[in-house]
Amino acid sequence: MSDNSGEAQESGGTQAGQVAAGFALAGCTIASIGVLVGLFWMFDRHPVECADEGFRPMDTECYVHPHLYAGTQLTLVSLVLGILVGLAGAAAKAVLSGGSSAAAAGTRRERPVVLRPPRPARPARPARPARRGRARTVAGRGPVGSG
Repeated sequence: MSDNSGEAQESGGTQAGQVAAGFALAGCTIASIGVLVGLFWMFDRHPVECADEGFRPMDTECYVHPHLYAGTQLTLVSLVLGILVGLAGAAAKAVLSGGSSAAAAGTRRERPVVLRPPRPARPARPARPARRGRARTVAGRGPVGSG
């Protein structure tokens, strides 16, 4: 009777890691498409007639960017979502495939646990000798009373 449960777990973990990596790649691809669409919206311009002829140099045209705000929002949201999906996919792949296959293959080495006895308590400091010489004062009000 052979026990193949370790091999089945290893292949299952590897497959799950590949699925997680595939979802992360798909999410990052969709996010990058969103970034490109947002950039195209940002830089889309339409020529219009200039309102005031007196303040512009000759041979210049006036343009309006109708989707600048929406393009900026789409670009930023897509960037943030792409970063989050990439990080989540990398973490999921590491959890699903890295831990089980590395432990089964024996490549992961754990540090040995070293049990040490507790440290002995430090000896108490000796008391300071009494001061001799001038009397101590409190903010120039005279000597400190002993009680």
